[in-house]
Amino acid sequence: MGNACNSNCPVNCDRNGCFKESGSCINCNQNFAGETCENCAVGFHGSFCSERCPTYCLDDVCDRDTGTCSGGCFNNYSGDRCCISNNNCITCLSDTRCKQCKSGYFNDQCDKLCPQNCLKSCHIESGICDGCNGNFYGDSCNFSCASTCNIQTTGGSLCQQSNGKCLYGCVDGFHGLQCSEKCSVYCNDTICKQDNGKCTKGCKMKVKNDPICPLTSGKIYSKQLVFFHHS
Repeated sequence: MGNACNSNCPVNCDRNGCFKESGSCINCNQNFAGETCENCAVGFHGSFCSERCPTYCLDDVCDRDTGTCSGGCFNNYSGDRCCISNNNCITCLSDTRCKQCKSGYFNDQCDKLCPQNCLKSCHIESGICDGCNGNFYGDSCNFSCASTCNIQTTGGSLCQQSNGKCLYGCVDGFHGLQCSEKCSVYCNDTICKQDNGKCTKGCKMKVKNDPICPLTSGKIYSKQLVFFHHS
């Protein structure tokens, strides 16, 4: 091309044919488009415009680099590649599977509801809750925290999701992981520590063989032998 025909036509011109004055391609190689065939034809993407856009891209248009649907999806499809036939996908793993579902859904088709007490959403493969609402724990948040857990006024779960451990201690009179064990009756004010059951304010009396307030013997004094010498 050019006045002296000393410049090459654009690389994607069909049969290297282009107009002398403008350098525009007369025709483009397969799947290319544009005056100089610099773009992919509608329905294609990739470095060589050899990959088809996802099937359910609106107007069959997708990003050349990523293959994501640029203009959205048609019908009831969702996801950045319009991969599944409902409105519950955000990011696709492939043209037929979802990678990230909208909050409240899981499965690679985002067609299963997360357990109702999940804090926000759940793991896309297992359905395990990312956290629990209010007074629940467990993978599916289907167990209630113990009523003897201390209440947290700022909100959030009262116990640990994995094992139901009371996060803010126990109400007076109880101890243990889930505050299910009673403090010793010999504790002052019947208050004890959550982790070991020891009396927080000490014992009001000592009892023989009691593990919390044991009766101990008094001080033991050693005997000294005194020798007298007779003059």
